Amino acid sequence: MLHAKCRVPSLVRVPLVLFTILCAIPLRAQTLELRLDRLDAPGVLLKGLTARVSLSGRQPLQLHIREVRASSRRWENLSLRCAATHIGTDVITCDDGYLDALPWLTVQFRYHLREGALELVLAGRSGERWRVKHFTRGATRLAEIEVSNGDLTSLAFLLPAAWPRLTAGRLDAHIRLSRDERGRLDLAASGRMREVAFGDAAGLHAGEGIEMGFSLNGRRESAWRGAGELVWERGELFWSPFYLGQQRRRLLFRGAYDGRWLDLSDAHLTLEGIGDFLASGRWDMGTRRIQKLRLTSDGLAIGPAYDLLVRPLLAGSVGGALSLAGRGRGGMEIDDGRVVRVDLDVENGAIFDDRGMLALEGIDAHLPWRAHGPSQGRFAVRGGRLRALPLKSFATDVRLDPEGAAVDRLDLPVLDGSLQLANLSLRGGTAGWEAAGEASLRPVSMESLSTALGWPRMHGSLSAVIPRVSWRSGLLSVDGALLFRIFDGTAVVKDLRVEGLPGPVTRSEAEVDMRGLDLDLLTRTFSFGRIEGRVDVVVRDLLVENGRPLRFSASVASSPGDYPRRISQRAVDDIAALGGGSASAALQKSFLRLFEDFRYRRIGLAGRLERNVLTLSGLAARDGGFLIVEGGGIPALSVIGYNRQVDWNELVKRLARIRQGAAPVVK
Repeated sequence: MLHAKCRVPSLVRVPLVLFTILCAIPLRAQTLELRLDRLDAPGVLLKGLTARVSLSGRQPLQLHIREVRASSRRWENLSLRCAATHIGTDVITCDDGYLDALPWLTVQFRYHLREGALELVLAGRSGERWRVKHFTRGATRLAEIEVSNGDLTSLAFLLPAAWPRLTAGRLDAHIRLSRDERGRLDLAASGRMREVAFGDAAGLHAGEGIEMGFSLNGRRESAWRGAGELVWERGELFWSPFYLGQQRRRLLFRGAYDGRWLDLSDAHLTLEGIGDFLASGRWDMGTRRIQKLRLTSDGLAIGPAYDLLVRPLLAGSVGGALSLAGRGRGGMEIDDGRVVRVDLDVENGAIFDDRGMLALEGIDAHLPWRAHGPSQGRFAVRGGRLRALPLKSFATDVRLDPEGAAVDRLDLPVLDGSLQLANLSLRGGTAGWEAAGEASLRPVSMESLSTALGWPRMHGSLSAVIPRVSWRSGLLSVDGALLFRIFDGTAVVKDLRVEGLPGPVTRSEAEVDMRGLDLDLLTRTFSFGRIEGRVDVVVRDLLVENGRPLRFSASVASSPGDYPRRISQRAVDDIAALGGGSASAALQKSFLRLFEDFRYRRIGLAGRLERNVLTLSGLAARDGGFLIVEGGGIPALSVIGYNRQVDWNELVKRLARIRQGAAPVVK
């Protein structure tokens, strides 16, 4: 029984295992059986080796291994058979051999006893060929591996079990290993991988059609040290959440690897269409965690870089719906697995919201963020738009701190007024991002505002005071009431909550009180028949989904006070059309139609919307219906509604017909 223990380079394990076995055979024997309990080499362990061979002629050589362990993989009961074996005084050969674990490969080897040289050839389908040579030159041992059209899936066992499964790929390569008398190991490798594909069961990591060239030179003493180049020429890669398309990429690097830590002292990465990156750092190969990283870039194409590196991390958030443009430079630093520094300088940049809500152009910015303390930045814009509203140039200082960013004050010119923002903040935490701020709107002409937004032409001006507004986990809420000046009256919005921001579905809740609205301004805006006077509007239990009311209780009533109260005949017809009623008896109508307008005492209408049905009521019951407009003075005319329930969609259609100037249809 022979026990063997040796240390050999990992890439020459198979030929040297065979060499060890063959060298142990006593040449004077006719039929031999050799058994080895255990054979150790770096990264590989063989147990229960048995070899049988006849030395009387060209007889088969049989090799059986009970157990093999390499990397994290394990195999049992492997066998090698040589159909033709020759053992002479100078050379030992095996022809037409095969391994039962790799039946598609034929095995040939030749060992020269005097020179101590071994040559192993594995040949397979489609021209696949693996050629290994091991020889001694002085005190140096050398090994060369040449691969032509090699099947990469046969090397999948070398990858950690947790990595995605390699499903396809071809390799052409030349690898040279040498070990000197001091135990130093030198490596030189170059080659190309083609048609590489891999994936995992969860679909979170996948590659297809990958083609790349590589070169590597290194030396191992206590650890590997060297330099290399990797050129990604084509192929698609998805490594959740990042996707890399067909763009060309090139990586030059210098570094060291001690079996756990991969240290990069100098790396230069070129991403086609994005820019160049310089990097250094340390990666824990066991946990696949970045321990340290310093990354810098000049001449960065911000839009493509954002799409590749940032947008995938912000899917479903506000940032995920943005598109960026411009040039810039920046850097990032990671220490102990945490981001501790980010720098970004932008020149002539742009931001576009994919939903058309925001566009900023001519951006110049300096944004230095530090994890260990505050810093000061600057953000300036030459123009843009907020929805359809044009924005003029503005600039602001930005305070950055470990938790986020803040702006003390920002004035946004809006048409002939301005939107003043104050105490803006953006914070990140364990529960996600939070934002808050206050605002006020200086008077803006309703004519210019409605024209810019494509609304019906409005009159008067709009101003507003917006108290503290906060956003967290998709919920926007207001700490207090929103105050607007509109239609020469006031509007107060209370208990405002908006869920689902940003997102495809938003739900809003609020209560609204409007006082003293000028009916002349209001009716002219919506192409309604003219009404002079003022009204109060109260809305309770309001629920709106994506701009469509789902539920509310509302009332419209004449405001208290002394003011002119007149209603045109056109307005009478329009109100009658909405309420499904009649303005007066036919006898009254016959002569009252000679008047263009009438006096009224008061107006009142209330409704409750539920399940797409609006239930109506008025000032009082009258003639089997409900009174909407109570006449007063001379001439006087009252409007009575009779349909107490109206389909909401039908009511919206009636309003649209009135706005378009069509004749009202009374049912």
